[in-house]
Amino acid sequence: MKFAIINSDQHFNIAYTNIQVVTVGHVIGTRTIREYLDSETILYTLQQQQDCIEFLEALMDRSRPTFESLFGFQELYTIRCNTCNHTTANNAPTSLILHLQIPQNRSQTLQTLFSTNQNVWNTLDDYRCNNCNNIGGSENKHHIIVANEYIVIQLKLFTSTFVNGQFVPNKITDLKLSGVPTSILEIAGAQYKTQAAILHMGENTSSGHYIAYLRQGTSNWVCANDTTVAEKRWPNNSKDVYVIILKRM
Repeated sequence: MKFAIINSDQHFNIAYTNIQVVTVGHVIGTRTIREYLDSETILYTLQQQQDCIEFLEALMDRSRPTFESLFGFQELYTIRCNTCNHTTANNAPTSLILHLQIPQNRSQTLQTLFSTNQNVWNTLDDYRCNNCNNIGGSENKHHIIVANEYIVIQLKLFTSTFVNGQFVPNKITDLKLSGVPTSILEIAGAQYKTQAAILHMGENTSSGHYIAYLRQGTSNWVCANDTTVAEKRWPNNSKDVYVIILKRM
């Protein structure tokens, strides 16, 4: 699991790959990046695979101001009491990764998947209204109000089931996600389009194989699979897509 940064017109296209980190003027081995992260905690230099999202979050946190300027977004959280109609709204701290739940209906477009996770009222069973003190009967919703050049989306493909005293990871394998290469999402008053993606092939995040797709031009894609980097068609139904990186148009 490694990380590629390719500079184009002074912007960054970011994708996981199994090769190197490519920057303007020089090449950085991914071992160097793992050692950089492990200067505080020994995890990424071990001979075992980790979740690419955990790796990305750790990398972003080490240089958070820089990554916030590229990937940071802010959401507005609204809570509404259906008993007294009292409403509160608060801005959340800046986030770097947008986590999207997978609906029961496994046939989705990128637009419908985004819409079912944003600006939708959800029941809060244990919430106590700070106006009428009623417990339950409240709802909340959230949506992005400020965003930067890129937005990183994680599809929550992995769930855990408690079996025989331990949590067993399960992967959602029947998701059919259409329109990822062509969809244009309206986010915080701007339009975004898929620029890159990370695919995970395997049963859980501690095993399997990662490959990356990076947009080249208008409709072509470059696939990085271990040391093989070549143009390739986008996979049917976006099979195995785990992370999507959007770029503002």
